[in-house]
Amino acid sequence: MFRADSLWVPFSEAAEGDLVGCVRLDIADGRCDRALDRLHRALTDAADRRRVRRQIKLRILEALAYRAQGEDNTARRAMQKALSLAAPGGFIRTFIEEGDAAVQLLRDMSEVSSGLNVIAPAAERCDHATPGAERMHNLMHRILRGAGIERAQSAPLEGESFQPLEALTEREQQILTLLANGASNRAMAEAIFVSENTIKFHLKNIYSKLAVSSRAQAINAAHQMGLV
Repeated sequence: MFRADSLWVPFSEAAEGDLVGCVRLDIADGRCDRALDRLHRALTDAADRRRVRRQIKLRILEALAYRAQGEDNTARRAMQKALSLAAPGGFIRTFIEEGDAAVQLLRDMSEVSSGLNVIAPAAERCDHATPGAERMHNLMHRILRGAGIERAQSAPLEGESFQPLEALTEREQQILTLLANGASNRAMAEAIFVSENTIKFHLKNIYSKLAVSSRAQAINAAHQMGLV
């Protein structure tokens, strides 16, 4: 029986390494056929080893390689597979860190689909169990929001709340709670025995992880995400 929790195991740089760098360089230099050959062999290995996050990274790069070749439909199918794999774990930065090309492809998919019609077929074709087209659609818009393309949040599914782009540290959670209770920077600094500059540093990280730019937005996002 498929167990999603068996796939989400910690690792250091399993989604990166020399191969990813070589593929990026191949795509940038127009050697897309070579990039795709590398990717297809690596994807087989990653699937055999059940390395989900690595598969996500490789699928994104596969989409970018096809896109660079002008094969937009094939690129969208590859990106849809990446979304399907990423949705259960809520991976967002894995997409954003591939830069403007990945974000633009997702934006184009969002505009073309204007719903779930483009995403659904790929979900049905994926080898792994998927959380459904609606969850994939939701993830796509969360990625675009995290990249600064969309400001409004997609509505969460029933029983689901949004999560930060990255997990908050214990200290960041403590500061977020103080922030939600209306504490000033000075009050927060005094409460946890640090300097105001340290508070500002943590607030900057919190804003980044919540994809917001102000105290009010952070408090609102924290409530929507169930963090406070």
